[in-house]
Amino acid sequence: MQALVVHASDRGSTTELAGWIGDAFAERGIEVEVRACEQVTELAEVQAVVVAGALYLGRWHPEARRFVKRFAEPLRRRMVWLCSTGPLDHSATQQELPAVSDVTRALQRSRARGHRTFGGKLDADATGLLASQVAAQSAGDYRDRAQVTAWAQHLADTLVAEAQG
Repeated sequence: MQALVVHASDRGSTTELAGWIGDAFAERGIEVEVRACEQVTELAEVQAVVVAGALYLGRWHPEARRFVKRFAEPLRRRMVWLCSTGPLDHSATQQELPAVSDVTRALQRSRARGHRTFGGKLDADATGLLASQVAAQSAGDYRDRAQVTAWAQHLADTLVAEAQG
């Protein structure tokens, strides 16, 4: 079983989260590669794909959207899941949050099996006008690594079970 975890992130926290997903897959014996969305040129050998995209102002990262659009046809023939990172509070650890409209379209386009939103991270010293204003109010790391790992382990177990037929 080969899997690909792709990520789209401006500040790196979604990239780190994608690594956590990759680690959980590897622990379950799945050969996994973790790459930025824009680095992927084909999906030839992979049976499963996870697309992790950061949320900014209620929009899924443009590279994640482009990835799903570019690979829509081959994604439909694979096991696919999507995830988002972004809420700068603990809401994603307290309940399952609905997908934003960009992700809903990506779910339909890719025929993904599901989606999960995880908390985001924004450093207090974030640069840029909007990011620094948001950081002044909501800086912090709201990602729950145990929650992400448990979700990824469930996906990995599903992949292994389906591969064993």
